Amino acid sequence: MVTTGTNEERMATFMPYKDFPMGANIAWQLFKNSDDKYAVRMLHNERIVNFQIDGCMDTELCEWDKVNEFYAQPEYSVMPERVPEPGKEKETKKEELVTNF
Repeated sequence: MVTTGTNEERMATFMPYKDFPMGANIAWQLFKNSDDKYAVRMLHNERIVNFQIDGCMDTELCEWDKVNEFYAQPEYSVMPERVPEPGKEKETKKEELVTNF
């Protein structure tokens, strides 16, 4: 939105449908390198965005260990015991599939 001019001129440039879409998608792509280590790339509406994590802000790929450590903090975790480490499948029992609230 233009910040100079009359109110009418400024409001004519306000286009929320461009700046604030009704829907968006976020995808994380997981890559495995030759050392059997994992890296993650984040896409927002199919565009690459960097993780806002120390050591990852200036790079397209972020080490999985850094992403996992950052989002494993209690304020980001919903059910951390149900999120397996990449490459390690967790055996799921039928009773674990139902969540009690």
